[in-house]
Amino acid sequence: MTTLSRLVGGCLLSGAAFAAPLPVAAQRQVELPRQSHEVQCLSLPARGKGAALARQVEGEANQRGAEGWLLAGMVLTGGEAVLCFTRPQVVVNTEVSRIPEGKPRPELSGNWTELDSKEAAEKIVAECFTAPAWLGGKTASIRVGRVVNRTDEHLDARAIIAQVEKAILATKKLRVLASDAPGAESAGADFLLNLTVVSLLDQVEGVRIKHYQVAAEVLRAANGQKVCIGSAEITKAITQAPAVW
Repeated sequence: MTTLSRLVGGCLLSGAAFAAPLPVAAQRQVELPRQSHEVQCLSLPARGKGAALARQVEGEANQRGAEGWLLAGMVLTGGEAVLCFTRPQVVVNTEVSRIPEGKPRPELSGNWTELDSKEAAEKIVAECFTAPAWLGGKTASIRVGRVVNRTDEHLDARAIIAQVEKAILATKKLRVLASDAPGAESAGADFLLNLTVVSLLDQVEGVRIKHYQVAAEVLRAANGQKVCIGSAEITKAITQAPAVW
């Protein structure tokens, strides 16, 4: 008789999940891996010998193989066939920690975050609103209009608008009107600011380079004349080690 312990070395029975009770004789012979593997053993009547038994085992192995199980070994005892299957077990440890207010969240995926919204807003405002000659020394009002998303992600347009409005207000050069006010987007505003966000992705195995470009246009609300075109660029390198089983 060929026992499972000869087929799989460094094994242990404890912790196995059995689909049916195992005969005592089989429990003394069957040993299973200590490593991070799920294990299932089942006992079924041996219908015949030789080729008939091989077909029976093959059918059960194929059925469980579709679910990722591998036949680790078989023991024949008392007219029964004890089959043991194994597959890698994914162990997930979850830990939650709070991030202090004002501290940026750690980036996990490389996708757009609130930190990117803040950085892009500051760059655009520095370019178009630090010394706006197009104001002519007058106190004017501006409304942030639309945010066009041309990335492959969902972007929170309201969060981007809020950061831009905050940065404009900090310059103390313009009055900022609510972007979601009822009526036409240009109603009551002297200028409009429209934004477009584009992303480009370049990747090879294990490394992704993600490039964002935010284009800004400041328009006179009365006639659509462009008075400033600004931009902000953000590039991220995302490195991911291959999964190890």
